[in-house]
Amino acid sequence: MEKISSISKTGYGANTRIMDEENNLLYLDAQAGKIYGLSKNSAISFIEFDPAFALPDFPKPNAEKPAVKSSPENQRIQNSGNNETVNVSRKANGQEMLIESRGVVAETSQPVIADENGLKVAGREITVLPDLAVEKAKMESNSVLEGIKLDVSGEKAVYEITSVRKANFLWIIPVEIRTSTKVNAQSGNLESVERPWWGFLVGG
Repeated sequence: MEKISSISKTGYGANTRIMDEENNLLYLDAQAGKIYGLSKNSAISFIEFDPAFALPDFPKPNAEKPAVKSSPENQRIQNSGNNETVNVSRKANGQEMLIESRGVVAETSQPVIADENGLKVAGREITVLPDLAVEKAKMESNSVLEGIKLDVSGEKAVYEITSVRKANFLWIIPVEIRTSTKVNAQSGNLESVERPWWGFLVGG
């Protein structure tokens, strides 16, 4: 079939439209005067105006493609509050959703809807994005962001921001201090800050 298509092109100027190997059919575009010679010299049957072998419909060049609805699990939206781009996607494990703004990513196990109306998690409108939540947390200068989780309890959506910093217990033993800060994802208010009780015994 491919050989015939090649001969048709080089010898008779015919362009292959469809190569149907399953049904042993070859649809060609060629000048009418060259069709019979092609059929005779290539030892192939020539079918003329047989509706049973009509050329399949081709999409029109300017035909409008059907609109594809974006999945709420893989979108880029503009946050109406500060015109900031928000990326929403599903985590590789297929369980949690990722919400990213200005390079800061928050995870949530709650259902996420992202569209032209904004961002909602479990039906709660999110007006404070992950990057702003980190600013609100006011982490210590030598702390490293470890992770951000967004959860919903009742009518409240809250970020839990975990950070870690290295220090010396009793100013001698190297330790890591983890801090958990909760920031309201709707108002931006600082909800709570939790540190190890022995934090006052460390330095550095």
